Amino acid sequence: MYAWYRDAYVCYVFMDDVKADVLPMLDLADGEEKLGQSPDISALNGIKAFSNSRWWSRMWTLQELLAPPTVFFFNANDVLLGTRDTLAFIISEVSDIGLDFVTRKVNIHDAGIAQRMSWASSRESTRTEDQAYALLGIFAVNMPLLYGEGTKAFARLQEQIIAHSDDQSILAWGLWAPKDHDLEGVLAFAPSDFDGSGQVTVPRAATHAYHVHSYGVTNQGLAMTHNGGLMRMADWAIEYGWRSGPNTLTLQCVNNEVERGSTANKSLTTPIRLHFKRREGRWYRAGIESIRQDPATSWSDLSLFRGSKTREIVHIALRSPTGGTIPREEYPRSGVLPLLLLIGYFVHKIPNFILVVMWLIAFGSEFGSNSTLNLTILALTTAMLLWRVQHIHL
Repeated sequence: MYAWYRDAYVCYVFMDDVKADVLPMLDLADGEEKLGQSPDISALNGIKAFSNSRWWSRMWTLQELLAPPTVFFFNANDVLLGTRDTLAFIISEVSDIGLDFVTRKVNIHDAGIAQRMSWASSRESTRTEDQAYALLGIFAVNMPLLYGEGTKAFARLQEQIIAHSDDQSILAWGLWAPKDHDLEGVLAFAPSDFDGSGQVTVPRAATHAYHVHSYGVTNQGLAMTHNGGLMRMADWAIEYGWRSGPNTLTLQCVNNEVERGSTANKSLTTPIRLHFKRREGRWYRAGIESIRQDPATSWSDLSLFRGSKTREIVHIALRSPTGGTIPREEYPRSGVLPLLLLIGYFVHKIPNFILVVMWLIAFGSEFGSNSTLNLTILALTTAMLLWRVQHIHL
């Protein structure tokens, strides 16, 4: 269907819920200033009616807006309101689509995956599958239409995009969601998950130290090739109690945020980091964030691995078993540190202050463990430490 609109000479849009017949024709250069100063009440009312039309909330109309070379807009009385070019500034404001894409100065397929997804994030469709099918042309991919598959259609769309593109911004969804996530699949559940991703872009040249070099869909999940050792070292650190929190990998894309609150809006270009956690032997997505500080302080961003030429593959689950989120689960406690500590008490050459440090690490790693054996070992080592400190000076 996208090809029909693309190859058409002109597309006519009939807005049956718009009664106004006056819309201001704003110059692209100073449209915002003129819009704010316009004294024409009828024109302002027309803009409001035009902006509130149901047409802007429908999923299928996104391709009707962007694909044709020329678009004419008519109101309920068949009065011409304007064209896509003459109303470009208003259309850009209503649809959250960049002005250059509305005026076709830049091809929409040059926009990042996350940007294009964000254009559809506030749109709805009668049938769940159409949230994916209506976007096939926007992303220049093809796949069979299988009505009845429900939300699997959007998952298939993302898999098709990944198969034809190396744009990692497709993983940059949920930026406006709470930071404390349940575990979930690495693929978005619906276009609405990309709300807040409209400023995510892929820089032509590397602007930060990224970790994910390539990725692709396999029968084990999303296979991500990253700097060797990153996930493995961070995972060991978590398992043995040396750190807490999820593992992270930095993507090859940035979020062009606007910092408000000062006299002039300041643009911030921040790298995007994905969080991962492991449950029952599988990796799951556990959140996302824009990095506003030097990521070198992260376990997953150790400078030792930034220039690493070795590559390793980690498989991330495409979706959770239930299709949504799954409950959080604590990392398994190994009991190795308390056991080593117990052995250390019988080696009298080990200084007491080292044993104290080992005990603190063991306590931090095992506290809250559900393992009776691990807690028993920890309690025994605690008692022995107290006995030894009483009889031997530090």
